[in-house]
Amino acid sequence: MAAWVFATPALAADKPKLVVMFNIDQGRSDYPLPRPDGYGEPPRSGGAYRAFFTEGIVYRNTSYGHSVTTTEPGHMTLVTGGNPDTHGIPRNQWLNRETGEFVNDIYDSRYWILGNTKKTRSQRPGTAPTALLENTGTLGDRLIQSTGGKAKVFSIGMGDWPTIPVAGGEGNAIWYDATSGEFVSSDYFYAKLPSWVENWNKPKPVKRFLEKHLPRDPHTGHWVWELMYDKDFYRNSSRNGPNSIFVKPPCYPSQTNCQYSLDATFNHYLPNKNPQDMEVTNYLMLYTPFADAILGEFAAELVKQEKLGQDDSTDLLMINLASQDWIGHMWGPDSLEHEDNFYRLDATLGGIMTALSTVPKEDLLIVLAADHGVFSIPGYANGRGQSAGQLLTRKVVHRVNSSLLDTYGIGNLAIGIRVPSLYLDVEKILKNRLDVNDVARSAVNTVRNIEGVRYAWTKQDLIDAQPVPADEVKYAALMRKAVDQNPTDRSGEVLIVQKENWYFYEDPNDAAMHGSPYDNDRRVQLMFWGGPLKPGQVERRVHPRDIVPTIAKILGIDPPKASTGEPLQEILHHYGIAHE
Repeated sequence: MAAWVFATPALAADKPKLVVMFNIDQGRSDYPLPRPDGYGEPPRSGGAYRAFFTEGIVYRNTSYGHSVTTTEPGHMTLVTGGNPDTHGIPRNQWLNRETGEFVNDIYDSRYWILGNTKKTRSQRPGTAPTALLENTGTLGDRLIQSTGGKAKVFSIGMGDWPTIPVAGGEGNAIWYDATSGEFVSSDYFYAKLPSWVENWNKPKPVKRFLEKHLPRDPHTGHWVWELMYDKDFYRNSSRNGPNSIFVKPPCYPSQTNCQYSLDATFNHYLPNKNPQDMEVTNYLMLYTPFADAILGEFAAELVKQEKLGQDDSTDLLMINLASQDWIGHMWGPDSLEHEDNFYRLDATLGGIMTALSTVPKEDLLIVLAADHGVFSIPGYANGRGQSAGQLLTRKVVHRVNSSLLDTYGIGNLAIGIRVPSLYLDVEKILKNRLDVNDVARSAVNTVRNIEGVRYAWTKQDLIDAQPVPADEVKYAALMRKAVDQNPTDRSGEVLIVQKENWYFYEDPNDAAMHGSPYDNDRRVQLMFWGGPLKPGQVERRVHPRDIVPTIAKILGIDPPKASTGEPLQEILHHYGIAHE
């Protein structure tokens, strides 16, 4: 274990020509898996994690400094260096106060998808990062501005939510569209889809990949997701069987009888009986490790076609890998599916790093980070003697509305929940000459008496730093950092913390969930590789918001205005940058 002492900085190193960020969705800190045979310290496979552990710097105690451990707040922290209180993205969705509807953070009706999609404008698919730009820019924006537009910045992923805002206002985003099985973009980013992307989509990338890499079932002709290793290799092997609690396989949308699914246990089959089956497979494939594998091949093509890292201006590539999250939600982090995905993810990352070998290691900096962790399926936690359960948002809202009706004689004062926010109908409250915070406090009293809820506060009381009991101080502080304190004001009037192992579910079909302020959700992976870095492991507490100011310092540029993180001195030392 390295002991970090900074008497003098190392010799100054050149700026990297290419910075790559692997954003691992649901990358909990206890992965890589600690195994008796040594997998994890370092991993025994030849994938990417071995390189990070043996040649890079691994931060073993990385934790988010806010409580909203969901996808978009985490991704925005990774590219702005701020928490939701400064970057202004408090959740994947929030209430639009003008329309009274919930909107996602990437919807903008002025822009539309470039490429092949079966989505319609009425479905409000995300197409632009403008919601983020109302409050701040990203590291990529700063890089492009500092180089006079010479730097190339890309964000790619297997969906729009994890990809678009990461690109920032001046970068480019390209993502997988499950309705067509092709990669698409938006006319916010391009006037026309790049020709190399159009070529990549011919023939269909999903079918091309599956034909090349997956075996077929001899009886049905379906492609088969089978285990990467012998079953005895897996630590979760005893947790997968006909009576397992991991039995919520993903269904193709609109199939009420779940006639198209991936089955509850191994092996899992992707349908291929007729041409219509590809539409199903294009969607279900997201719940397999092969979504990330396809993205890995796309990343390699992008590096080649866009000539990243091949000139004097530093380029930035952010790769948003989401298979672990899709699989974790359906089968849980203790399932055989989740474990097999991890080993395959390691191989996928290793393949991307091999493709990046066109850039010399001394000119390359790779960061592996994560947006949040995950907790076990409540049923699994119950089996271990822990109190756990689901909090269905619609039932909580109904309970609050019933209580407020009794108190004020006015119905439907609570509109809905997007964790951790409970949104009240502020317009209706003011029309009835009531005080918003008084009504919110009444809602708090109701919410705190619901089974599975630990704490609740009003937004205004958090912002005003009103005193709380000693046992609530830590969690109130974490929640305060999760409240949008910009003029955009996207947080709800009541903020809720569930008990450990209890989760709010907007979709009861999800098996496992995240979104809490507890360690399994807040503690995530963080690793650096490349350039002048020497191997070592760091035990001190650091935060994902520290990544952006670290890279900005290396590149000699200003961080985004939302940034509140501290540069990581262990990294700067190897680049010859003195501690300030």
